[in-house]
Amino acid sequence: MTTDSDKPDKDVLQDVLLDVEQVDDPELLELMAFIDEMRDSFQPPRKEGTKRKQGKRRETKKRSSSYLTPQNFESLDRVKRECQRLLKVKKSGQVSKSRITDISLEIILKDFQQHREKSILARKLKEYLDGQG
Repeated sequence: MTTDSDKPDKDVLQDVLLDVEQVDDPELLELMAFIDEMRDSFQPPRKEGTKRKQGKRRETKKRSSSYLTPQNFESLDRVKRECQRLLKVKKSGQVSKSRITDISLEIILKDFQQHREKSILARKLKEYLDGQG
């Protein structure tokens, strides 16, 4: 007979840090979804008398996290440097991985809206799904 003390401790933090597709615990997935919902509404307390920064980015951008394959992660870094050289950019912040990702996503989403099942996104997802089965 096995008792709770005989079972190895589950490393919840490791599960959270893994790709969501690898998490198989429904309660953990529910918790992760709840945390994502709450993150958007949470405002850290401000000290009395301090002003909140009204930066341009806060008004126009939303923060997002994504998991990339190691190859895409390295390629994104390489493409950033190449774009900086090609466009003769003086400030490194003008060409960022975030900006490249946003522009790329915009292109992919427009292609999907126009071509649906023949879009690059639909074809690549189908390849991925066919490879898993």
